[in-house]
Amino acid sequence: MHVPLTAILVAAAIGGQTLARQDEPADTKITFTPEAPAKLRVDPGVWYVGLAGDLKLPGGPAAYSTLNDFGLDSPRIAPAGAAHIRLDDRWRLSLCAMATSIDLSSVAGAAGQIGGFSFNPGDPIRASIDFATGTIAGGYSLGRWNMGVDQNGSPGFVPDLSLLGGLRVYEMDLGFGATDPSTARADEFFAEPVVGGRLEMGFRHGFSIDVETTVGWMPADRSATSWDIQVMFSWRPATNFGVNLGYRNIWFELDSGSGFEWQGGAAGLTAGVQLRF
Repeated sequence: MHVPLTAILVAAAIGGQTLARQDEPADTKITFTPEAPAKLRVDPGVWYVGLAGDLKLPGGPAAYSTLNDFGLDSPRIAPAGAAHIRLDDRWRLSLCAMATSIDLSSVAGAAGQIGGFSFNPGDPIRASIDFATGTIAGGYSLGRWNMGVDQNGSPGFVPDLSLLGGLRVYEMDLGFGATDPSTARADEFFAEPVVGGRLEMGFRHGFSIDVETTVGWMPADRSATSWDIQVMFSWRPATNFGVNLGYRNIWFELDSGSGFEWQGGAAGLTAGVQLRF
């Protein structure tokens, strides 16, 4: 039987295309399971913090003094840290704390009074302050979302948003005098409930950004109002270890109802390491 040359060529072309398709890899869909969050994360570090604000002590005039008047607003390196515990897929517990201490001598540039201590230009002044604050908060995660993958399946962006609620406390001891900071003193403690949120954003290659903000309010005889915001950039070269760099600013108004008032805050750069378990 005679087969036309044209039919032979068409059959060969169709066969070649079929074999080429068989040689091509099958289409594969890239899938990615986000890294499970650490059950325990500890962030020890330091806070290069400067205190600021207007201050009143019992027994003093109605006018406020400022921390700048006594050089108490100079930034200092203070110990600070945080811990985050994952109780399950949704619930978490977070703790953070810091403490700083300043004790210095200066010479009055103008007449003034704070508490029961009055001074004139040229008088020696000794001022000290010990300040600490800490927050404990429970959190509920609204979920973690994988917002995309790159060509090898690594996550492009994985945010985790949590709602927070807890308690913030402040403890402070301030003193002023000529040669000993004991002529005018205040030793105070405040507590307030806080609410807020925390957003953890994971990126490729171990990079992440955490943003946390809380507001507090205690409308009582010993009143306290505050707003705290923290932003932290992290890089984890290893699964269980990373380095942190960020900024924190906490503003507060504290009033003992018996003569002590502090309207101010604390702010500065933060740095430390990240340990995950």
